[in-house]
Amino acid sequence: MQSEPVQLHGSVQIKPDLIGRCEKVDLVIIPAIGPNVANVKRRCRLEIEWIKEMASRENRIASVCSGAFLLASTGLLDGRRATTHWVFAPLFRRMFPSVYLDVDRLVIDQGRFLTSGGSNAFYDLGLHVLEQSLGRDIALKCARHFLLDSDRISQTPFMVFAAQKHHDDSSVAEAQTILEAEFASSISMETLAGRVGLSPRTLKRRFKQATGDSLSTYLQRLRIEWARRRLEETGDSIEEISYAVGYENVGFFRLLFKRYTGNTPFEHRRKNSLKIFPANAPRS
Repeated sequence: MQSEPVQLHGSVQIKPDLIGRCEKVDLVIIPAIGPNVANVKRRCRLEIEWIKEMASRENRIASVCSGAFLLASTGLLDGRRATTHWVFAPLFRRMFPSVYLDVDRLVIDQGRFLTSGGSNAFYDLGLHVLEQSLGRDIALKCARHFLLDSDRISQTPFMVFAAQKHHDDSSVAEAQTILEAEFASSISMETLAGRVGLSPRTLKRRFKQATGDSLSTYLQRLRIEWARRRLEETGDSIEEISYAVGYENVGFFRLLFKRYTGNTPFEHRRKNSLKIFPANAPRS
């Protein structure tokens, strides 16, 4: 909307072209706009009018994560199905009762309007658009090259944590969102606290107060929940899953998994696998 330089991380600046000068484009992508979406209609009036104008020219428009709030604010999603990050579902339904929200879906394609789930769902959106434009073979090659799961459908592996989000502490909610997106990384308490604007000590106290879990317990549960889904839905070996969720010590991963689920990883897969894998699929 404006031509002033944009400051990125690492002191990098880019000078954008004025998007308002665009008329016909292949696809307009509305990125995630952050967690503070309740006042989007008031603070994004210029963007809302521009999106309406682009839609009037028959352009396709897609949103990622909380960007769905901006797209829905135009009225273009009324009477249509849409998705966003599932943590925003209650607020989205209150703000946009005329939109049929389905937060279980990673990508919903309604012709000229596409919506996708949590921030990382932009990968799934990209693969979807690639498949439409260039075919499934190209989309699969891209998925393999970037180590993406091309068959993901649902975005709700962490719905089990929904009850722990029924609180009014926005800083803790932001910390929960960060942990869900980056649970496999070695994010420190100091780094996490800095990103949500609190001291480590204050974050530790408020997180426990709001969720009932310590930060370390919450992170362990996130990792085990993701591992549980991978055991059910893929043929990945237990070692691969352990590394993928952030545990290099597979023995420690097995111990935690049994502590939280009551079964070993292999027992859980045997009882709950959703797919039939080849006889030589990894079992260890």
